[in-house]
Amino acid sequence: MMAKQLPTMADIASLARAGIVAATTKKITCDIVTPGLTCSGTLKLTSSAFSVTVNMDDLQVEGDSKYMAYIDSIGGTWPYNLVEAVYPRRHMLRTTAVEIFLTNQKPLMFVFSNSDDLATVIRALPASWLGIGRKGFLGLRSDLRSAPEIFAIADITKRWQQRQMTNFEYLMRINTLSGRTYNDLNQYPVFPWVLSNYTSEILDLSDPANYRDLSKPVGALNETRLKSFVERCDCGCWCIPVFT
Repeated sequence: MMAKQLPTMADIASLARAGIVAATTKKITCDIVTPGLTCSGTLKLTSSAFSVTVNMDDLQVEGDSKYMAYIDSIGGTWPYNLVEAVYPRRHMLRTTAVEIFLTNQKPLMFVFSNSDDLATVIRALPASWLGIGRKGFLGLRSDLRSAPEIFAIADITKRWQQRQMTNFEYLMRINTLSGRTYNDLNQYPVFPWVLSNYTSEILDLSDPANYRDLSKPVGALNETRLKSFVERCDCGCWCIPVFT
């Protein structure tokens, strides 16, 4: 029997566009994902706001300040005018999550049991915007275009070249559009290691000596580490312990 194919971002967009969900009050069980913990809860969507209730019965961290700080930040009610952007997300290799970016706090990430629940949430949320300069370049919920389309339409590279955003902001836009997030440590943002010269006050960007070896991936730059991997690959021995 063939395994059921998991839905893609395009599938989720199709479900949301199809209007399979009525714009009424909805309550959906979910997991709330944060960098410090994942907890179960309920996401409630009305015509004007969404709210999150954390299931405290499932938690064994009451009184532990380092965990309670996460819980305090994810429970509450937010009117839709605070929603800056809505992005479908993958979680544990399944397209069943959404990340909601807000203007007044860090983004919230919710994971649902199936893609239909995800489509329900996306459909119920307001038409939100990419959030570059708060000028509304693209209705993400209503369009749900692919990351390359959003990247092109929003002229992110052009804005960076024109110094309208910093290097960090530019790289974070790329990370966000590619599905990376601070909330899920398995998908934490990554930043390219490009330069090798960190001592000179002035860098000649035309000098190859100022760059790392860009012909190799970062994992192959250490010669000792690279040699061990090559030897392992060439030996053809399957008795090597896993994760060594």
